[in-house]
Amino acid sequence: MSRRLLINSIPRLNEVFMGGVAPSSMIHIYGRYQTGKSLLALQILYEWVSSGFGSALVLDSEHSFYNNFSKTWMERFAKRFGVEVEMVRLSKEKYRVQGGKRRYLNDIRNVMMDVFGELGMEVDETYLRRVLEYLLPQVELRPERAVDRAIYVYEVSGVEGLAEILGMKSSVKVGSKKIEASMDRTTDLETSPLANFIRSAGVKFILLDSLGGLMKNYIFHLQDFPTRAAILNVMLHSLGTLASSHDLIVFVSNHESRNPTTNYHSFYGGSAVGYGFKYVLYMRLEKDGYREVIGYRAPHMPEAGWRLRLRLDERGFTQDVDGEAD
Repeated sequence: MSRRLLINSIPRLNEVFMGGVAPSSMIHIYGRYQTGKSLLALQILYEWVSSGFGSALVLDSEHSFYNNFSKTWMERFAKRFGVEVEMVRLSKEKYRVQGGKRRYLNDIRNVMMDVFGELGMEVDETYLRRVLEYLLPQVELRPERAVDRAIYVYEVSGVEGLAEILGMKSSVKVGSKKIEASMDRTTDLETSPLANFIRSAGVKFILLDSLGGLMKNYIFHLQDFPTRAAILNVMLHSLGTLASSHDLIVFVSNHESRNPTTNYHSFYGGSAVGYGFKYVLYMRLEKDGYREVIGYRAPHMPEAGWRLRLRLDERGFTQDVDGEAD
């Protein structure tokens, strides 16, 4: 991918990206609940995938993307863009290499269950699977089926889950006074499960939905902010490195935070997140299905301020022109 990709379904959205979105871009989309952050990103990804520019991968930390979007909006976008794109789930498969062949967890479990059965021993399958999850060293992302045009969805289980497919072993512990985290790289980023899948599936677009969802299991207090910043720095830097080395376009959705005294809107994660993106889109809910998108890019100059009014209907988002949606 050597050129900028246009967003034809919302032409003015290209302005904040200086005439289209270039490869290696990291794009931050944030706003309040139900403003349409995930849907806007999905619409853009669907348009690009349907045009044959590559596959997309959604890293779903909320565990709701597949069920919420797989039927209604995928069908609507297929009609709007005239091309069917399939949404395909990914699973995490653990394995080890023996004799030059991969031995996957399910195969090993089945063999062990047969052995236990022959010995007349009863073993809990769930418990055995957990033991093998711990013992098997390698991880692979595998799709349910192979398709030509796909938006893949992998449900990420928090910080540890994303770290694992980035080739790291992580631990986040809640102590009596503060949260402690450790992150150790177990393999090079370019040989991580995520990088391997990017290459094998022709992935050119990634959506992390959402950044705040990675942290839902933990309540961060003021003394924990340095730890939170360190975690977010590692995650965003890893995604940015992959974006650069594989010519990816990466979207990251995020929750809006508000100052309780000034009601000033900001994004979850503070400065660690603010420095991680070149492009930022803030989505604000208006009446009657309209959204306002406020965009800017780094360096944030006053003349780079940019606003667009969108309407959401059964087709998805359309841009508003002189008070009327086109």
